Amino acid sequence: MKKFKAAIQLYTVRETLARDFAGTLRALRDMGYEAVEWAYYYGGLEPGALSGLMREIGLETCGIYEDLPVITDPSGRAAAYARALGTKDLTSDCCSFVRTDWTAGVGKFIEAAKHVRSQGLRLLYHNHAEEFEKFGGKTALQILADSAGPELGLFEFDAGFAAQSGCDPAAVIWQLGGRVAKIHLRDLDRESRKDFVEIGSGLLDIPGICAAAHEAGAAWAVVEQCRSRTSELDSARKSVDYLKRAGLVS
Repeated sequence: MKKFKAAIQLYTVRETLARDFAGTLRALRDMGYEAVEWAYYYGGLEPGALSGLMREIGLETCGIYEDLPVITDPSGRAAAYARALGTKDLTSDCCSFVRTDWTAGVGKFIEAAKHVRSQGLRLLYHNHAEEFEKFGGKTALQILADSAGPELGLFEFDAGFAAQSGCDPAAVIWQLGGRVAKIHLRDLDRESRKDFVEIGSGLLDIPGICAAAHEAGAAWAVVEQCRSRTSELDSARKSVDYLKRAGLVS
């Protein structure tokens, strides 16, 4: 099987990062992570300074996760970070609209995707469990994909949230075809089938999900653990150790 580079979404270590920004990044590098995906917090550094720190530490950036209002802000701040850090990918969601007005949510995402595209970047949609609710026989996620089309409807597919909703993550990746630009990897507790646990310690077929993502053309598989029963760094270490033992990352 092909291997992804080991990457982590920094929301996984958000509290540790806030206490020791550079030290946390170095710890992730030392565990074997080669890249990070930023999420809301940049250590108080401007784009150029952050880029310099990343070069010094030796970590790549595989994307940036931000709220839609930040991404579409006329200041272009999110795009400035993306360019400085060497990524073309911004990611966001509008899952709060699923149970209120999904048509409006889809419209907001499409307009944001057009805005990002005009800046020479691309916007990916990150699903949560809500997007697997159905409207007229279609999931909210499929409605978004159909409405946005293949150029604007690109995804950072979250396998854990898909499984939490009762879906087969690999099957959904196949349905989305070549529009899955990257995936978020997390695992589900075997007993509750709802709680997130470190990758490789739960019930998901992680090798099968990675294989489907490779076939779909995903460039990155990114560890994300939004809650953990252990420390943030210990959680990050357990997940990357499993991925390495399983031969899924380099």
